[in-house]
Amino acid sequence: MHRTASLSLIPPYARFTGLSDTQPVLQAAADSLTSLSERVSQVRCPFWRKRAHDTVDAVWRCLRWTVSRHASLNLPVIPTRTTQIPFGPPMSLSMRLSRLREDFELRQYYVTGVGISSVLYHPLCVFDGPDFDMPVHGVARWKNATSGLFRTSKSRIDLISIEVVDERKIQAHWRLEGMLALPFSAKIKPYTGTTFYHFDDQGLIHKHEEEWSLSAIDAFISVLIPTFGVPPAPRLEEIEQ
Repeated sequence: MHRTASLSLIPPYARFTGLSDTQPVLQAAADSLTSLSERVSQVRCPFWRKRAHDTVDAVWRCLRWTVSRHASLNLPVIPTRTTQIPFGPPMSLSMRLSRLREDFELRQYYVTGVGISSVLYHPLCVFDGPDFDMPVHGVARWKNATSGLFRTSKSRIDLISIEVVDERKIQAHWRLEGMLALPFSAKIKPYTGTTFYHFDDQGLIHKHEEEWSLSAIDAFISVLIPTFGVPPAPRLEEIEQ
């Protein structure tokens, strides 16, 4: 008796923690693709069943990445768990510095999205930088967008240094390399950057501001033409020497 397998490449939308409340457009598309994947699983020929699965998977990856790339367009959002400012006294500056360091070194928040310590941020924090799709308004929107950008198993951000500038600002220097979450091999050129964390009167980050060692045009074109633009950033070991 032939056993048909469910499509594991296209997980149900509910498995993407935190997205169902904030991306209804993606929710509807995922529901449709999940339904389609169930019908695809009924295809008897293994050859065509595999290719049908691959096609559905490619559509899902492209759609999710596209929605993530347009986080600044104010797609329908229903904020829930991230709309309240944390209770209690603000963290000390040294505690905030330590927590931000952990977000880089332990949680890889730049490539995972979900690794960000939301408790450090004002819910309506502005995320700004060279990316054409910035600024992004709100921690939930940035988190959801970033969680769909990179293949986390093939991407990483390395913290070069992090320091206190003054009572209202911390800056971090980092190096990022990896691969975009697209169906094809979309490797990004390694680059370095600086992030400035600006604090409000409550000790919460109200602005997350980035600078890159390459332009946004260079970053995107070099995905297709690796030799385009400035040379890739040196390896971390070379930078730290």
